[in-house]
Amino acid sequence: MKAAGYIRVSTQAQADKGESLNTQRQQIEAYIQSKALIQEEGWTLTEIYEDAGRSGGNVDRPGLQSLMDDAKNGKFDVVVVPRLSRFARNTQDLLNKVEELKEYNVQFASIKETIDLTSPYGKFMLIMLAGVAELERETLKETMGDTKNILRNEKKILVGTSTLGYKWDTPNSKFVIVPREAKIYRRVVDMYLSGVSYADIALTLKEEGVKGKRSYLSPTTISYMLKNPAYYGRLETNKHIYKQSKSGNWNRTKELKPPDQWVTYKLEPLISKTDWDKLQEKTISNIHKSKHVTEGGKTFWLRDMLVCGECGENVKHRLGNRRKDGIQPRYYCCYLRQTSKKTNKFHDREKCKLPLINAAGIEKLVWNDFIKTISLIINPKPLQTVIDSESVENKMADYDKTIKSHKTELRKNKTAIKQSLELLKNPELNKQAMSTVANNLNDLENEKITILSNINDAKAKKAELKEAVKNNKEYLYTLEATLFKPSVFAGY
Repeated sequence: MKAAGYIRVSTQAQADKGESLNTQRQQIEAYIQSKALIQEEGWTLTEIYEDAGRSGGNVDRPGLQSLMDDAKNGKFDVVVVPRLSRFARNTQDLLNKVEELKEYNVQFASIKETIDLTSPYGKFMLIMLAGVAELERETLKETMGDTKNILRNEKKILVGTSTLGYKWDTPNSKFVIVPREAKIYRRVVDMYLSGVSYADIALTLKEEGVKGKRSYLSPTTISYMLKNPAYYGRLETNKHIYKQSKSGNWNRTKELKPPDQWVTYKLEPLISKTDWDKLQEKTISNIHKSKHVTEGGKTFWLRDMLVCGECGENVKHRLGNRRKDGIQPRYYCCYLRQTSKKTNKFHDREKCKLPLINAAGIEKLVWNDFIKTISLIINPKPLQTVIDSESVENKMADYDKTIKSHKTELRKNKTAIKQSLELLKNPELNKQAMSTVANNLNDLENEKITILSNINDAKAKKAELKEAVKNNKEYLYTLEATLFKPSVFAGY
């Protein structure tokens, strides 16, 4: 009989040393040689398939796949494995593979468990032993997970990847600064504070060949870096809840775990907390500016409503150069036409061919179609305000109450932080009490950041509402002029 062997190790370290693989290979060779002493014809070893550094739960095992393909093509009569756990990840997987081999007229043998599938008892033992192997694997996995969580909570290991600018020093169980990456972070901060956009920063670094840990920094990555509190010395991990997708992958969600489950590492800061706070203020300010509608932009009542028919991107508004008569032309323009060459170059995309669209003309067409449509349904009525004034006043009052409430929380928080700091100076505190106070202080610092964020958020929403009220008046004026003074579009 022609026999094929299969061996596997779970970690790359085992694969590099080769000890476990060699042991398994020797077991298979000795087992097949023993068959010559028992049977007249004996067995002949054709090949030993192997997967180095592949766990049993890994579905991507090239060696195993090659073995199954060759079994289908009749290259051998029996498959020999050192033990069941080397061959399959669970009971169902093992039974499926053994059944598949049976369809190819290929037998199966496990040295450790001495499996004989020629009898019902042997098949029963296969199921039982496979179940035990799966139980051992799951138990080991659970134990390793528990150990990992304990070590992470004690901050003796890092689960995940290091933040740009730092690396995990395993022997000393702490973060250390990577000078090259720290220099990149400080440069990004300087560029951003000098007025350079995320996209321009990313493109500049890419053109200079400057990479992060593995790849070029994208505008999104730069945005995350500038908002990451790790750089002022506070890295929070184990914050998010992960959910398993249909494909079996675990994906991070926006849902947060309870704060007492978060693990906070203290790092040597690359920026002071004061400067980091200023950086956040600028970030928030820039977000508001990007949403802010300029005085000229208020007259574009189709803004953010049009889509380019050439490339599918959003169509933005644009003001032309003011003429000698004082009139400033209005246009609608595809985002990919007016976007800078640098931004398009970074994303490897072409400039859109859609020409500038006369704003008055397209607004007239849209408005006329709109009037025709509603006139068939209802009788014309005077235009109503888009934003209800009473509702606006109520919302403004709500935002004021929210801001006032958060400021009260902030005062209490600062008082509690001050008290905790005073307690830490008390020489009579024992180690356990000091640890409790330190943990409480850590929670208060997190709470302070959250409160400040809530205050800024409420202020931003209030500012947006004020802007919306102003825009509303201009919007109604434009609609009324369009409806009752069609001559506005004369000459289109």
